[in-house]
Amino acid sequence: MFRQARTIAASFMFTCLAAAPAAAAGAEDGITSDTILIGQSAVLSGPLGGLAQENNRAALAYFAQVNEAGGIFGRKIKLVSLDDELKPDKALANYKQLIDETRVFATFAGVGTGTTAAIIPLLNERRVPLIGPLAVGDSVRAIPTRQVYYLRAGYQEESAKLVSHVTALGQREIALATLNNPGGKEVLSLVQAQLDKQGLKLKASGLLDNDGGNMPGIARQLAGQAPQAVLLFAGGKLAADFIKTLFDNGYVGQVFCFSVASGELVARVVGERSRGVGFAQVIQYPWDTSVKVAKEYQQLAVAAKVPVTYNGMGGHLAARLFVEAMRRAGKDPTRDKLRAALESAPFDLGGVTMVFGPDDHLGSRYVELVMLTRDARFMR
Repeated sequence: MFRQARTIAASFMFTCLAAAPAAAAGAEDGITSDTILIGQSAVLSGPLGGLAQENNRAALAYFAQVNEAGGIFGRKIKLVSLDDELKPDKALANYKQLIDETRVFATFAGVGTGTTAAIIPLLNERRVPLIGPLAVGDSVRAIPTRQVYYLRAGYQEESAKLVSHVTALGQREIALATLNNPGGKEVLSLVQAQLDKQGLKLKASGLLDNDGGNMPGIARQLAGQAPQAVLLFAGGKLAADFIKTLFDNGYVGQVFCFSVASGELVARVVGERSRGVGFAQVIQYPWDTSVKVAKEYQQLAVAAKVPVTYNGMGGHLAARLFVEAMRRAGKDPTRDKLRAALESAPFDLGGVTMVFGPDDHLGSRYVELVMLTRDARFMR
């Protein structure tokens, strides 16, 4: 996966840079007569790389569809993707490269709490928008900025939904496995705060290293505590491997995941034992054909020969939002016009609405709970 992710990122960058001509004199960075150049720094490798990869596959499929139809006022969207391995210092270096050397117009779909916190001062200084970052903690969302536009509900909303659900089921002995990074530690505080409201404390908790090195020990520890429910904040293969290891160590309670986990990957790795694993989701149900955008996403995924997933649906929505905002920005787009377009009026993306304002850059607060079935499908 590590090697494949680097190859994908390198391929994106080579294709985009080769295709993008020099900007005309006086034009905004990243805007030419036939190109809109945007950039991304995200974790594209390792056990946590799956989230951004799923997001990217769907976003690129939609950008390709728009480009094939003539682009946006004749300009085709090109994406340069760089791997930051979820390391704040590397993310900052990547954004500096994208903004100062590659000279992108805007940035897209970054990942992580610590990485986003590291780059917001740079975005503020250079006045470069970031559209649709993923897996960003509420503390970072509260940092004053006019540049970052979030499409998904935060961990506060997810924590409240999950804790409310498990306690309503009568489960009072609750454990949490969370990443040993800024976002994971923030989730630990949020979950405990929700339990405090009900006079409860975590029965056990464990901090998972990003590389998964201590995962087996944490899984054994929590399984040995035998809580009624285990909440999990981790993504990619790390989440799936943790659940499998938890069950391998005799755990018989329920597992509920934050939205960063991939249910499809959990089902593939854990097999039939994944039945009943629950997930908070901050993206609308992608298999609902009565919703226009979900139906169109499914059709595009089939054509692109990629699976339909929640993370893919999120990438599709982010790409649609960016395209519509660029259309609103007009034939001579600037970053100021893009920001004004994003904050101008609600975006109906085909049955899913996003609303931004000058002082509110959270487009959606949608959260629902779903559960895996025996045949690896999601039940609402």
